Amino acid sequence: MGTYFNVHSHRPPVSEAITIENLYRDFEQMKAGRHYSIGLHPWHLQDHKAQMDLLAVHAETDAVKAIGECGLDKLAAAPMPLQEEVLVAHIQLANKLGKPMVIHCVQAHNEIVHLFKQNKPKVPVVFHGYNKRHTVAELLIDQGFYLSFGAAILNRDSPAAQVLSVIPAHKILLETDDAEVDIADIYSAAAALRNTDVESFILQVSNNFNTVFHI
Repeated sequence: MGTYFNVHSHRPPVSEAITIENLYRDFEQMKAGRHYSIGLHPWHLQDHKAQMDLLAVHAETDAVKAIGECGLDKLAAAPMPLQEEVLVAHIQLANKLGKPMVIHCVQAHNEIVHLFKQNKPKVPVVFHGYNKRHTVAELLIDQGFYLSFGAAILNRDSPAAQVLSVIPAHKILLETDDAEVDIADIYSAAAALRNTDVESFILQVSNNFNTVFHI
C-alpha cells in the first residue's frame, strides 16, 4: 500500500500518513520533523497586524509547506473588508515564498474568486473541507484551484461525496481537518465514490499532493 497524504489537520499525526498540520497562532510551537501550514483564520483576526508579522517570519522555515488556512467567511465576526485585507496579505506572502495556499471559505466563493482575479496567486491554491454543490466546484476548478475533501464524503448523500465522484481526478486532495477519523478511511470512501481501487487512488492523490506541496 502506498503513502497516505493528509493535506489539512488540526490534530497531531497519529499514523504514518504524511500530514500537514495547521496552526493559526502560536507558530513557535512547530516541532522538528513535522509539516505545517500556517495562516490567520478569518475567525481569529484579533491582533492581526502583529500576528501577520509573526506569520511572515515563521513562514520562511522549511517546516512550513503552505500558507493558510486563510480566506473569507461570512459567518465570522470580522468585517469583510478586514478579511479581504488579511487574505491579500496572505496571497502576497505566498507569492513571495512560492508556497501554496490553503483556503477557508464560507458563503463567499464568488467574492474570493473575484479577489483572486484582482490579486492573483502565483502558487497552487487548495480549497479545504470542500462540501458545496457542483456548480461551485466548477467555478473553482475553472480557475485552476484544487479541492480537498474530508469527513463529509463519508456521507454518500453529501454535496462533497457527489462532487468528488465526478470532478477531474487531478484536482482532488484529501484531509481530516478537525474530525476524529483516520485518513485511511477517507481514502477508502473516496476510492469507492470514484469506482476505483484504493491503491490506484492513493497513487493519483500522491501525484496531486506532490504537484502542490513538493514534499
